Amino acid sequence: MFLEISLPLVFIFSEIGQSLQVSLKSHLTKLPQRNNHQNISSLLDNLLRGYDNSIRPDFGGPPAIVEVDIMVRSMGPISEVDMTYSMDCYFRQSWVDRRLAFSGNASDTLALSISMLKRIWKPDTYFYNGKQSYLHTITTPNKFVRLYQNGRVLYSSR
Repeated sequence: MFLEISLPLVFIFSEIGQSLQVSLKSHLTKLPQRNNHQNISSLLDNLLRGYDNSIRPDFGGPPAIVEVDIMVRSMGPISEVDMTYSMDCYFRQSWVDRRLAFSGNASDTLALSISMLKRIWKPDTYFYNGKQSYLHTITTPNKFVRLYQNGRVLYSSR
């Protein structure tokens, strides 16, 4: 009895799904195709025109506030003799650079390439009394940069 009821329902839902799919495809083909890559590239070019990455945000005004977040992936070994330990972590930093603010939807964020990181100001954050620090190196960098509409930059590295 269950199979007799479910098969017609599945057939009905699949027919509805196919008709919706056909309807959506016809509407999507009518929409103008935009080249988002060019739009984003021109937006970034405009933002970085005249931008000096050696000057901190709000230079001459209040200090730039950098929020730091560390997620520890693993710890060890711990050496009591040398008073050292090793830690693998994700290191995230966030700050607002109003020079990078752009207009758009409230939820707009741009995922930037790592090459853009060289072109924007970033804080010189370090571990106080750290004996040795290094960035995890593999064939592809473990870094990402996001830019929010209000100029907030989120930079994460491992």
